[in-house]
Amino acid sequence: MMQPVPFSALSSNLQDALQHLVENIHIESAFCIHHPDYGKVELVGGVAERFQQLPQTLQDQYLILQLQNLIYSVYYNGLINNSQNSSKPDSETLIQRYQDLENNTLLGVDTQFYDRLHQHNTGIGYFDPGWAVMGWEDAQTLIVKKRDITLHVDPERYLHPESRAGILAVTELVPEKYAVPVLMPKNRVQNGFYIAVGNAGMQQTNGSSGIVRIYFNITGEGAVMLMQQLTKNLNQQMIPFSFKVLYNPSDYKRYDAGVLYFHQRDYGAIWSILQSIDAATRSQFRSPVPLFTKPLAPGLGLAEEPDRKFAGEESFGMHRCRAIAQGLLAAHRQAEASPQHRLQRILQQFAESGVDLRYPYLNSGSIDRY
Repeated sequence: MMQPVPFSALSSNLQDALQHLVENIHIESAFCIHHPDYGKVELVGGVAERFQQLPQTLQDQYLILQLQNLIYSVYYNGLINNSQNSSKPDSETLIQRYQDLENNTLLGVDTQFYDRLHQHNTGIGYFDPGWAVMGWEDAQTLIVKKRDITLHVDPERYLHPESRAGILAVTELVPEKYAVPVLMPKNRVQNGFYIAVGNAGMQQTNGSSGIVRIYFNITGEGAVMLMQQLTKNLNQQMIPFSFKVLYNPSDYKRYDAGVLYFHQRDYGAIWSILQSIDAATRSQFRSPVPLFTKPLAPGLGLAEEPDRKFAGEESFGMHRCRAIAQGLLAAHRQAEASPQHRLQRILQQFAESGVDLRYPYLNSGSIDRY
């Protein structure tokens, strides 16, 4: 097993963040955590009593989740800190508002801003492979299926010309004998984000292996400008990618307001494109970048998609914050209350997870080529 990295070997900003959180985040009971700046997150009354009847493993999972969300929104992407401008809101209300915050928003869609993002997305859609042909619904409509999704499509509009010609040449279609690529929209919507998908599709990999993220701490206006420049240049080079930005301009208070996903092999080309971003757009970038990411430039942070996750759909930020949460819980279980003991438990947890905290943006065994 990897040995824990000495605290002194960490970057100064990571040292500061870890030192601050071990001094300020406290587990007061199985269902209560406390931060002096933000108050308590706790279960009360009958709810707490019912939770006490659950197996210890489920109680621990709940506590880890609450710690993870607090660390994520205070230390990782700065959402809570940057949501309080001049006056400090009620601490318990603030904590509750930002629970379960992995790339999420509680606000509705700003349709005007969404439309601007969509108009500045220069993509035209992409062909998604692997749709099984189930048969004809009528003379103009083909039925295709992928996993649990069934679509009824016009082959003239949604099939690639080569696939369309091949299907039309078949006199009798046998369900699921043929698979075709189907044209998909140039965007998706997910958890508060507008997602642009490249004309070459999204990054195709084995699981999460080889996926890289670049985070953008940017203003809402900058996101619109960046949407046009990135989609234009990436699509010209037919680089598979997805690029997501918040669709509500009032939410641009976090360090990860935009995220570009791509395959590691395309980093050189993407870095050249990022360097060509015009001065007007660069002026909309803001420091800092999310904790644990590698700063590439003001407002730009990089990280590899974790290849050893605690949970299936866990993001980079949630993965790193969960490691901290598990370290804090381990210290709590051993009655190790001092900041130094809690810090050592966190360093040990990262070592057990295969993360070298000198390079916290990399996977275990990965080479820093960025």
